[in-house]
Amino acid sequence: MFESLLNDYFDHNPQKEWSVINALRYIEPKTELLSLDTINIFKDDMYSLLCSLSDKCYVHEFAKKKARKILTNYDKSFFSADVKRFVDEIELKNEKKEFHTLINRRVTSASTLRALEVRLKANLGE
Repeated sequence: MFESLLNDYFDHNPQKEWSVINALRYIEPKTELLSLDTINIFKDDMYSLLCSLSDKCYVHEFAKKKARKILTNYDKSFFSADVKRFVDEIELKNEKKEFHTLINRRVTSASTLRALEVRLKANLGE
């Protein structure tokens, strides 16, 4: 789900800046799929990619070392304050989006009902 975005992240960012939180910050504006429900998919995708980077023979040695370093504390990094805060912010943002969608639907429904009421009255000659 996030493989191509993660590939872009690792391809376009210096290895010294690679981290879980930076990958999340890179991906978040590029997709609407990132949420509390999909964070484990992100985690699995990033883990697989880091394992792949650390094993490939054509990857620069510094990149391999950085990938291995991230993998050593990989699970713990998802419990860091920065990552928790980031996930909470994403969840709040998604809840706001859902709320606005709900309000828009209710306004649209109310407008539609009003239009139907006016049309019905016109048809009945009131």
